Amino acid sequence: DSNTGERLGFVTSILFLLVAQDITLAELTPITQEFLWIGKLSLGSKCAVALVSVHSLVILWALTRDIEESEQYDERQEENISLLGATPIAQNEEVQRSVDLEGSSVP
Repeated sequence: DSNTGERLGFVTSILFLLVAQDITLAELTPITQEFLWIGKLSLGSKCAVALVSVHSLVILWALTRDIEESEQYDERQEENISLLGATPIAQNEEVQRSVDLEGSSVP
């Protein structure tokens, strides 16, 4: 998916926003021994954002790995064709079409 990079940038921005919110709220919340609901909400939000960023990184890694494997496969196919001395399929089809066209024309 081409939007994975944009998604990763957006998730990183949201994570920075949550950290900035925590810094601001630290001055305004009372100091207690309990874990306040606003802290729980903030922690849950950070965990969700972290999971989404890991998910985006895994997708990005899988996509780039598939592209690299595909390019390596294409290179191996081209090497095999050149070693065998065979012409590529597209050239064979083009030659066959020209032969068919020459044979179908009536002088």
